[in-house]
Amino acid sequence: METQRLIYIFDPFCSWCYAMSPEIMRTYDAFSGQINFGFITGGMMIGDQGRAIGDKKEYLKTVRENIEALFGKNAQENAAIDYQKARKFGITGFPTLLYQQNDRYGIVSAGYRDYYFLEKITTRLINNPAEILKELQNE
Repeated sequence: METQRLIYIFDPFCSWCYAMSPEIMRTYDAFSGQINFGFITGGMMIGDQGRAIGDKKEYLKTVRENIEALFGKNAQENAAIDYQKARKFGITGFPTLLYQQNDRYGIVSAGYRDYYFLEKITTRLINNPAEILKELQNE
């Protein structure tokens, strides 16, 4: 059986990801019966990419507490696993949308995309996945 999936890789601290969230959820609502979706949290400010957070410290502390309350004590461990997945795919910017067909992957888009773009690309992926994957791998 063929596996077809769109994987949305985002970072909770990324303002572009925050702006794209309603767009990706609208896409999920429209197409979830036709294609599988996956969601991976990427690490925008980890390791060598870490930076000072300055006056955002209190806000980020609240975000972290909310995430831990929502996802429980394993939130940090699960985030680390997701960060590794994102790096495995070579993701360096957020948001990113990947397409998976069985064990092959390709980047569909990097950066903010509105629903109309997502609707168009998702329809193409559903109707002709082999062509899209070939295009993605040639880029």
